[in-house]
Amino acid sequence: RVSMGSGGDSFYEYVLKQALQRPASMPRLARQYREIIDTAVSRSSGWISKGRRFVGESQRARSGPSSKMEHLACFLPGMLALGHGSGVAA
Repeated sequence: RVSMGSGGDSFYEYVLKQALQRPASMPRLARQYREIIDTAVSRSSGWISKGRRFVGESQRARSGPSSKMEHLACFLPGMLALGHGSGVAA
């Protein structure tokens, strides 16, 4: 199951926070964060209309996102902005 909500949001946040707090480990952690986010967003998000996405969850590796959205997924935009603004995710 891929979820940006209570099933995995803390893990994604901690990888980003570790990359920011440990400059010596930044390249490895930044790469790991980008891989995680790319995979999670590609599996658990879909398009509402041109330029607008929704974040749901994916139950299986090859299935598309469902319309179910957990409440903690609301923190995703802030986490993505922090990753981008800090240079961890380009």
